[in-house]
Amino acid sequence: MKQSTKPSTTTAAELKSSSAEVSLADALSNWGDTLRSVTAAMDNAEGVRLACHGDMAGAIRLWKKAVDEAGSEKAHFNLALAYEQGLGVDKDFDKVSSD
Repeated sequence: MKQSTKPSTTTAAELKSSSAEVSLADALSNWGDTLRSVTAAMDNAEGVRLACHGDMAGAIRLWKKAVDEAGSEKAHFNLALAYEQGLGVDKDFDKVSSD
């Protein structure tokens, strides 16, 4: 049987009566969290690109930003690796685990 490709539609009245109502403040908060995560992922990826092209100072700046603003685990890993191996920064094993 062929499935319908028509998107489902929800009316405003159905949304208003929904028991899973979300407040505007909650929606904005969720959007802010999503935006921070996406921005951090982009900063991390750009940091990797810069590192591959030899700009470790730029890479480290972006990785620190991604960690500080969104707690990016991938950027944290890249930053720790830079400190561990002394790539663009002095080797600092204390910062490997704390930064």
